[in-house]
Amino acid sequence: MDQQTGVSVRFVVAGEPIGKLNTGLVTFPHPEEISENEDGVQFANLPTLVTLKLAAGLGMDRARDVADIQELIKTAFLTESLASQLHCDVREHYVRMCRAIEAGSGPFLRVVALASPSERPRSIHSIVAADSADARALAEMRHDGVELFTTRPFYERFAVLASNDRHVARKYDMHHESEYLFYD
Repeated sequence: MDQQTGVSVRFVVAGEPIGKLNTGLVTFPHPEEISENEDGVQFANLPTLVTLKLAAGLGMDRARDVADIQELIKTAFLTESLASQLHCDVREHYVRMCRAIEAGSGPFLRVVALASPSERPRSIHSIVAADSADARALAEMRHDGVELFTTRPFYERFAVLASNDRHVARKYDMHHESEYLFYD
């Protein structure tokens, strides 16, 4: 335990098992093999971090480690493709987490001012036709699957656009519906 901060510190040895899962042991790697350096600060690379946290969470029943990876997937917009770089014992769990997050992530919304607020939009295509200034951006959004929000496609002088894809939402600076407050 650090005497000044009261924080407990645990040292591990490279090769020490972190948890026993499906096919074998996940072990702590040698720091030189997995570290990255940025501005003089060394840290574990992303695949190693995800592998170690999942192995601890799943193999040692440490729910906080699993929750950390769920939050990392959400906030860093990690995808299933990272699974190929993970230890074989945690790949399947990681993919399931990604799919569960994708399935329950939206809708994400973006509010767009209408050029003619008296006309209620019927589709994102009608907004593109009405507003030439943002036509290109709206056309790209439509191409990426963004649509009018079915629950409330029109609000005051705005069209409300939606997507359930968190990667599309990030691309177009869309925010989760829970961040919006609509008045009736």
